[in-house]
Amino acid sequence: MAALWAAHDRLARDLLPARRGREIDKTDGMLLMFEAAADAVAYAMAYQRAVAKLNPPLKGVPGACRPVILRREQPVGRGARAKPLEVEARPRQWRRAWMSIANGGQTLLSPMR
Repeated sequence: MAALWAAHDRLARDLLPARRGREIDKTDGMLLMFEAAADAVAYAMAYQRAVAKLNPPLKGVPGACRPVILRREQPVGRGARAKPLEVEARPRQWRRAWMSIANGGQTLLSPMR
């Protein structure tokens, strides 16, 4: 499984540059940011096609929503680590809820206003 997840993560990251995306965070899933909603949707479609070709094939659940607040972390002292970028609002609050109601192979979209 470790080799499969490493292949998944590499594939997911390799799809980012062509769609003007970047990885913001990774915990139980990846939090990605894109220049425009169309880039996020294009990424989700490419991601679904790509993970279906892994061996064994996977069915991912990408979700796209519009971030409300993006802030840069200030350096912290005494050995503590801060993430360089922090996203607040819907992406953080909804990510786990989305994943819990979705089936593998679905792509979930929120209103992009």
